[in-house]
Amino acid sequence: MPLFNRVAALTLLALSLLAVPALAMDDTSREDLVEGSAGEALYGERQLETLPDAGELVFDYEMDGSILDAPYRDEVRLAFRRVADEEGEGTHFTFDISLFPKTRVLNLPTVTAESINPIFLVFFQRDANMMSRNTGGSVHYFRNAVRTTLNQPGEVRDVEVAAGDKDAVDATQVRFTPFGDAVEDRRMAAFAQKAYTITVSDDVPGGVVELTNVVPEDDGSGVKLRETYRFRELIE
Repeated sequence: MPLFNRVAALTLLALSLLAVPALAMDDTSREDLVEGSAGEALYGERQLETLPDAGELVFDYEMDGSILDAPYRDEVRLAFRRVADEEGEGTHFTFDISLFPKTRVLNLPTVTAESINPIFLVFFQRDANMMSRNTGGSVHYFRNAVRTTLNQPGEVRDVEVAAGDKDAVDATQVRFTPFGDAVEDRRMAAFAQKAYTITVSDDVPGGVVELTNVVPEDDGSGVKLRETYRFRELIE
């Protein structure tokens, strides 16, 4: 029986709506990143630097693909405020994150971040949770595979993309496939060609334009399952 089918897809979609990330912000500093790695290209210094003292980042969310009868669409909202460090020597942000407020409100624990946009945490942790639930594999395996890949050179290119209300911004796009070794495991073989494409830009509030992961059809002819978070706006 294939890993993904239409009956399992309904279960997967339901689980995805209930899969609340266990949030512990991995706010990696630039000094911890491997020079020339995909992670260095993604986690820019200015992601949170240009945010106002308070506001809300809004991302459109979509899950689609051949295993779903219809795409699922909603949004993710990250309400933030700048607060002083306890030592009084600097500031950081607190984020209150709401998943899918249009169809099912899931409010996550408050996240503290200094430099990296917490949308990365939501994206990667929810993705790992869903793969773990669907395969019975360890969530730590999926998280570590992504982390290891981000510490290696990636497919990085400069692009020009639309973002929010802007027709074109200069951006960096990173693509990687972290589960190539899963082809030998029948439970996870469908993820062997799973590809992640992330677009970041200093010209977008919060620095993140779009995060997408795609599971292709077995013959590579189309999309079996795709999840996308795309920046829509900053509300002040």
